[in-house]
Amino acid sequence: MNKKESNLRTFGWCMRLAWEMNRMSIIIWTTICALVALLPAAALIWQKDILKKLTVYIATGTGEFSQVAYSIIILGSIMILIGISVRLNSDFLFAVVYDYYYIGLSEKFMDLIQKVEVKTLNQKGVQDEYRYVRYRFGELASLMADFFVFITQTVSIISLLILALTYSGVIFWATVGYLIVVVVINQALTEKRTYSYVQDRDFIRRTEYFESIVMQSGVAKELRIFHNAGRMMKEWEEAYDPILKRDKRIGRWSSTISFLCSLGYYCLMVCLLIYSVHQVSKKSMGVDVFLVLYGMAQSMSVAIHSFSNTFHHIKRRLFDLGRMKKFMQSVPTMKERAQAQEMQEDAEIVFEAKNVSFSYDDKKEILHNLNFQIRRGETVALVGLNGSGKSTLMKLLIELYQPTQGTLYFCGKPYDQYQKESISRNIGMFFQDFVLFHASMQENVGFGDLKSIEDESKILAAIKKGGAEKLLEKLPNGLATWLIRKVRKDGVNLSGGEQQKVAVSRAHMSDKDILIFDEPASALDPIAEMEQFAAIREKISGRTAVLISHRVGFARLADRIMVLEYGKLVESGSHDELIAQNGTYAKFFQAQAGWYDIAKGGQANEE
Repeated sequence: MNKKESNLRTFGWCMRLAWEMNRMSIIIWTTICALVALLPAAALIWQKDILKKLTVYIATGTGEFSQVAYSIIILGSIMILIGISVRLNSDFLFAVVYDYYYIGLSEKFMDLIQKVEVKTLNQKGVQDEYRYVRYRFGELASLMADFFVFITQTVSIISLLILALTYSGVIFWATVGYLIVVVVINQALTEKRTYSYVQDRDFIRRTEYFESIVMQSGVAKELRIFHNAGRMMKEWEEAYDPILKRDKRIGRWSSTISFLCSLGYYCLMVCLLIYSVHQVSKKSMGVDVFLVLYGMAQSMSVAIHSFSNTFHHIKRRLFDLGRMKKFMQSVPTMKERAQAQEMQEDAEIVFEAKNVSFSYDDKKEILHNLNFQIRRGETVALVGLNGSGKSTLMKLLIELYQPTQGTLYFCGKPYDQYQKESISRNIGMFFQDFVLFHASMQENVGFGDLKSIEDESKILAAIKKGGAEKLLEKLPNGLATWLIRKVRKDGVNLSGGEQQKVAVSRAHMSDKDILIFDEPASALDPIAEMEQFAAIREKISGRTAVLISHRVGFARLADRIMVLEYGKLVESGSHDELIAQNGTYAKFFQAQAGWYDIAKGGQANEE
């Protein structure tokens, strides 16, 4: 498919989107712009009428002012409307259609992303395209604004050409020739002043990295302590050099296009003046017609010059929107499940894995051939070294990822027999890679149970269980305190341990019968860790729970311990059973216990 065909398809796709989002906007503004475009031609027609009557008056001395007063009033009204219509530029139209198309495209894009598997979103190629297109939601609004301007310019040019043809075929064809030259120049040279984001992506990413690190306190500290800011500046200059050369090239070709179009205009004006003066001298053309044609040429030049710029802007918009179209149509989405099974709430086995394997890139397996069951009311701990696959398995259980091979069952039925997200709605969770939202303390905790987000008593109880009670006392506005200062100046930044307590408090909001805790105490001090474990022990009593940790003290809360090693399930049993086996778990336990066995002078086992 060539670029022209690709641009046409992208334009058709954009117009369909815009029509779905707000068709009345397209109808209304296309009509307004088309009518406004007729004003310059109308002004010239009335101007000719006035000039003709004045010419007769000068030549014969006959006539009255009242004969031209009516035409002057109409011409003045048209000129006022033309002055007002100057406001109908792309910036004004962009503001008018912003809500329809910018927000509309953002919503469609976000709806799409919700249907994409997290594993797919984590792929580098997908992330690169996502970063590119997510900053360009405004391109559809900009395209529609340019489209309306393009309608104005096109109708204006056509009406002026018709006017020229009415008075002079020679001027008409000269103007058509000028128009063709401008279009050909723009078609041939527009690509020269565009650039490929794909080619420059690595350079842009590196320059953005170097520009951002000086604002990161941790990195800035390293730069100053080791005195390597000069080296970073040199690397930034090397990364920026290709971008600088690109910008110079774009500027050079933009100037070339502008010069050639201006040269064409002046050639047209010279030809028009020579021809018109000759015709006036032969009395084949009146002075009024000459002045109208001269005004027409000026109006035509303005319209064609604007047409040239709009033509380039539209092509650039189509390049970006073509990338968005390709992304939205090609990114794999999760299949809709036609038939949704009812959940068996009293099923004896809650989770079951049969020969489950998983890989992020379909090459290196993170989880390999897992087989296990988790029964209702049972507390199971997943234990293993960092990188053993614990958190990945948790994300499989809550359906953020899909197994590469094998089958996962929930309450006796395969996951794909349930409606999407119905499983996760039945599970209360704490994520190791949690986030705090730019919201109040109450909202950050209340998000764990949206129906209770206004229930202060329940939120305070969750905060107490999450160990964030003392933190709440320090906050200047209590539950109303805004967390994270990036959005609001009165926001509060928290330490890593404080953030974790807020996130764990969010998990304690859940009243669900199935709970998953992924490293809930990794950022806490030993005392806070013990308090956290006690609160979790109370929370999971009588419920089905999965506890994920590399700390054996946490694992001892469980009825059964499952040990992962390099993505394989190598052991399963109670604490005492696994200690007796003297296998991986026993070594793991002894290595951690050695840190606290001061009486024996234990050394940390770095195994």
